[in-house]
This record gives sequence, C-alpha cells and structure tokens, in this order.
Amino acid sequence: LAAAMVTNGPWRPWLPFFDPMCGSGTLCIEAAMVALDRAPGLLRPFDMERWDVCDHAACKALRQEARERFEAKKAEGKPEIFGSDVDTRVLNLSLAHLRQAGLAGLVQFRCQALDQAQNPFPDAERPGAVCTNPPYGERLLDVQAAEALYRQLAGLMQRLPGWGLQAISSHKDFEKVFGRRADKKRRVYNGRIECEIFNFYPPRPGK
Repeated sequence: LAAAMVTNGPWRPWLPFFDPMCGSGTLCIEAAMVALDRAPGLLRPFDMERWDVCDHAACKALRQEARERFEAKKAEGKPEIFGSDVDTRVLNLSLAHLRQAGLAGLVQFRCQALDQAQNPFPDAERPGAVCTNPPYGERLLDVQAAEALYRQLAGLMQRLPGWGLQAISSHKDFEKVFGRRADKKRRVYNGRIECEIFNFYPPRPGK
C-alpha cells in the first residue's frame, strides 16, 4: 500500500518528498527505494531461487544488475526525502527500519510537531509533495484529535505553496475538515480498515 501511494500521487522521484507524520518511516523508505531505483526484495532471498528448475546464473545476474543500478543512483546524490514526527520513539524505529532496508543515511528524520513543520528543502529547485498516513481516530488518537491534525495539515500546505499532497484516511469527512476537495480519490484497505487515498495537486500555472 505504501509503495502504491508514493507511485500514484503528486510526488515524482526527482521532487522533494516530505512526510510530516512519518511514524516508523514506511512511506519515506518506499519513496527512497523508488528515487534510488532500489529493486524490491534486493536484500532477501526468494524461495524459487532454491528450486532445481531455477536458472541460478540468471537470478545472480539479475541481482547484480539491480545492485549496480542502485549504486549508480546513489552515486548521483542523496535524494530529497524527509520525515518528521512528534514521537521520538517512532523516529528511532524509522532509523532502525532504514538500516534494515539498506538505506542508512539516505533519508533525513527530525522530531517536530506538525504545527511547527516548515519546508524541509527551502533551497530545492522545484516544489515537492507531502505524502502522509495520519491517524484516523480509530487505532491512534480519538476522532477530535485526528481532526485537529487534519486542520494542522491544511496549515502546513499553506506554508508550502506549489506543493502537492497525498493523504490516506478512513475519516468520512476528511476533505471537509481539511478544507478542500481532493482532485483525485481512490478507495483502498489499510489492513481491515476501509480508507481513501486523497490526492491534492498543486494548481497549474495560470490558474
């Protein structure tokens, strides 16, 4: 689901990426993998690789090719990917997950509240996109607290002119609380929770 979000919204691999409620870092890590052309599963074995019918030489060559693409992309420079959260404990998890994914040092994390968040890449050549999975008021926080975060998210987007936004929520009135209709919506399930992915694109030049 996280991979589908980062590849089907306003963000593109050459743009800055910001998750201001990053939790354990899932969206940031998926974005880093896309930006760095890191093949999914590159660091883990697959059961079919042990089958007698498997072309082991071909599998080895594919892995080597994927590693070379990843290393070449890393050599071009660090991607502009940034995550923040108010909870230091989950940020420690983010750093641990980043190491497990083989991406240590390639994503920036910071402890900060959503209402204090600013553009993490003020010198970037182009505006980027916010991609986030905020609390829904079901598993984390209550509905009123979740709605307060949605309003703070709207405030953040006002401080990020030209940026796009992608958010996922099960809250039926997310758009109403956020204060804007989404340009595109897609219904999905996050575990057993029915949600919608809301895409808000920046206005086109001249509009």
